[in-house]
Amino acid sequence: MEKIEKYQIAIMDLIHNMATDVSTSEEEHEEIIVDTQNKHYFLQWLGFNEENRFIDKPLLHFHIKPDGKIWILANLTEEDVAEELIKRGVAHDDLVLGFHPRNLRRYTGYAEA
Repeated sequence: MEKIEKYQIAIMDLIHNMATDVSTSEEEHEEIIVDTQNKHYFLQWLGFNEENRFIDKPLLHFHIKPDGKIWILANLTEEDVAEELIKRGVAHDDLVLGFHPRNLRRYTGYAEA
């Protein structure tokens, strides 16, 4: 199996597992949004909060770059999604914590770019 296909499966498995763990109500819910052409994967939280304000925030956002590296662009969960992806077969050196500035990525223990 090609590396990018393997990584797509790992990301989708993680997102689906995380989505089932999120509590939902009629006013708030999660949505999985996938752009397979550009290789973006989201777990999005939508709905209205207690103050009746609309919520639209990404809980998770992954992007697989053409070189096969997975950029984690958002993680507003308590889970260490990088480690969860490693458990699913993603190489440590293929993960970039893209929500950190370039000059700080060298300290994350993952790829810089």
